[in-house]
Amino acid sequence: GLGDVYKRQIQAAVLLAKLPHFDDEISIRQELAARYSEALGDVCQVPVFASGYSLVFTPFTVRLDHRDRICALLRERGIPVAIYYPRCLHEQPAYAAYATSENFPEGELASRKVLSLPLYPFLTESEQDCVISGLRDVIADVISNCGSKVD
Repeated sequence: GLGDVYKRQIQAAVLLAKLPHFDDEISIRQELAARYSEALGDVCQVPVFASGYSLVFTPFTVRLDHRDRICALLRERGIPVAIYYPRCLHEQPAYAAYATSENFPEGELASRKVLSLPLYPFLTESEQDCVISGLRDVIADVISNCGSKVD
C-alpha cells in the first residue's frame, strides 16, 4: 500500500545519506576484525580468507568448542554475542525432507561451534578490548573446568 511506498522512500533516503561513508565504514570494520584476529587467534578459530581478498565483517564470527557455555558466560558479563544459525537449513522443519546430515557435515559442525562477536563501525577500542578480554577469560575458565582445549 501507500505506507509501504513511504517506508521505502525513507529507507532509500537514509541509505543515500550513508553512502558517502560506506568505504570508511568498511575500512573501520576491517581494522576491528584485524584486532579481533590478532587478539583471539590463539584461543579460537578466527576467519581466514585467501590473499588478495577482503571481507566486510558484520559481525565477527569465531569457532570454538563449548560454544553454548561460553556464550552464556559472556552474556552474564554483559557482552553482547549472538548465535545467528543454531541449526542448519536441513534441520529446519520446512527443509527436512530435502537433505540429510550426511550432506552437510561442515554446516552442522559450524551450527554447533560458531559464535558472533559485536562488530560495527562505532565500536570503540575500549569496548572491543572488553569483548576480547571477556572472551579470553571465559575460554580460560571453561578450559580449566572442562580440561579440554577450545578449537
